[in-house]
Amino acid sequence: MVDEKDLRILEVLKGNSELTTGKISKRVNMPATTVHNRIRKMEKDGTIRKFTVDVNYKSLGKPLAAYVMIRSSFDSTYKLLERLRKNPAVEEANVVSGAFDIITKVRVKDTEELERFVFKYLRNLGYVKKTHTIWIVNGH
Repeated sequence: MVDEKDLRILEVLKGNSELTTGKISKRVNMPATTVHNRIRKMEKDGTIRKFTVDVNYKSLGKPLAAYVMIRSSFDSTYKLLERLRKNPAVEEANVVSGAFDIITKVRVKDTEELERFVFKYLRNLGYVKKTHTIWIVNGH
């Protein structure tokens, strides 16, 4: 069970997962050994699943991000999801409830590449009935 101390540690780690145990301990006002043990416990019990990086996609040549919502044809949602997750433009793809079956977060170079993804790639998969695209104007 996660307590208030664990939540404080998690908040610091969410801001920067590279911080040393010593720096985290100063920020949360706990001994470094306590912080270390709590982090290991949260890793072991699955509270912390992984440590990650914050990528600057502009420096990778993919500054444009968009959500593409997809309604799939009957009984093909998971087949489509599997195909989408293999596409390098897809950062994230999830099955959802509501008017659409899948929401993807896509990272591309420009509007032309986004257009190719939606109008050529998705439409050629054969599982897509309808799409709705929302550009991310400012996000993190």
